[in-house]
Amino acid sequence: MEEVQVPEEQVGQADEEEVGEIAVAFYESRKGGKKIFLDGFDYYYHHTDNNGKEHYYCSGKSNHKCRGKLIWVEARNELHLRVGHVSHKKRDRVDLEIEMFKRGIYRTVEDYKCVKNRNLLSTRLAGLSAAAKTRLDEKKIHSIQTHMSREKRTLNIFDPESFEEISPVLLREVIDGNGERIFKEIINDPSPMVIFGTPSNLEILRHCAIWSIDATFKLVPIPWVFKQMLVIAGYCRGRFLPLVYVLMSRRTVEDYVRVFESIPMSEDVKVVLVDFEQALINSLKQMIENMQLNIKIKGCRFHFSKALLKRIKKMGFLQAYLGRGESQKPELAEFTRYMGRVWIGRIRNRNWLRPRYEHSLWNVQKLILAGLPSTNNSIESQHKAFKDSLTRSHPSFVHFLAQLMREHAIVDYRLELPEKHHEDHRYYDTVNSFYDYWELMFFFDDLMEFD
Repeated sequence: MEEVQVPEEQVGQADEEEVGEIAVAFYESRKGGKKIFLDGFDYYYHHTDNNGKEHYYCSGKSNHKCRGKLIWVEARNELHLRVGHVSHKKRDRVDLEIEMFKRGIYRTVEDYKCVKNRNLLSTRLAGLSAAAKTRLDEKKIHSIQTHMSREKRTLNIFDPESFEEISPVLLREVIDGNGERIFKEIINDPSPMVIFGTPSNLEILRHCAIWSIDATFKLVPIPWVFKQMLVIAGYCRGRFLPLVYVLMSRRTVEDYVRVFESIPMSEDVKVVLVDFEQALINSLKQMIENMQLNIKIKGCRFHFSKALLKRIKKMGFLQAYLGRGESQKPELAEFTRYMGRVWIGRIRNRNWLRPRYEHSLWNVQKLILAGLPSTNNSIESQHKAFKDSLTRSHPSFVHFLAQLMREHAIVDYRLELPEKHHEDHRYYDTVNSFYDYWELMFFFDDLMEFD
């Protein structure tokens, strides 16, 4: 085991030192996590054991399956290198210096809110090496100044503890990289909600042929006020882009109608993809009827499949199959009743009973044949990325706004990307083999041995 002695941390300076020929540096990641740079390799914090030792793994673990590992013993100021590295590219020392410089200047913005960015930046640049100054071109300096301005605008906003403390005046100071306000309006009636969306994004959404609407619950700030964040995405240039964010305190039809009144649809919208939340579906039907628009509401294929699998697990079919294999003949009568009650419809006393969800809602055959998206999966993945960037559930309001500004910057970047062509060949080939709805039903009848 190779042991490296690390000197005491010096207050007000970067925790960096040359130990023999080995360069050691302690710094923060972009998300605020702890990282260590040692002899050309980055290590990220993983856990602290019962003895108080901090374990760090090489950043090449996921991409290169590197087994490099460090153990930091703060009580004795010792750093132990446990496992050797596999062959992968080392980190450039100058890049590390620039990254630590940016992390440090972003942290000091709060203490120097009244100092001009250019003056603060000039002072900090004096401490950089000549190689780092050479690599920081004018474009990178401008990017750092822009980020500093965003941090200052966010810091000017008081972190509210209730809906009444949210100030629309201060929210109007929060702008994206293009200088547009990301705040749209605060709504009190029928329930408290806050809508975010730049004028440009709202205009793009109005003219998108396909909308995708999904909600997440763990990302909302002030969770004792807001219960969900509704995200409305538009299908633009072959990909879904989240364009409107709504913090909502309730999930009733009246609340959703109020949201859509604030974000009116146009004749360009043809399809709206949703999960199977009944209040959301009913509100969309009401708005489409009132505005006399020809818009199809379609349920997410992933959520449809998930609902069926959940029911199959609940009835014990999956456990029986895993235990006995294909020889198992489960009793499908209960599942048949479920399909009739919820998805297909059924006949009782010679009367046709409509299912809970109409056929047109969950039948996405035409979307798949047209090569159009039929799921909200891309929005779900963006929710996960949003959550990972926040580092915790239910962030503070200020932290939430800062990340929302970054999300708007990502949208601006994706709008400049080449158009992406969507086509899921697996489902396209499957659906294309069934010419119409009735042939698909006959297939299910044979599958379930149902007369």
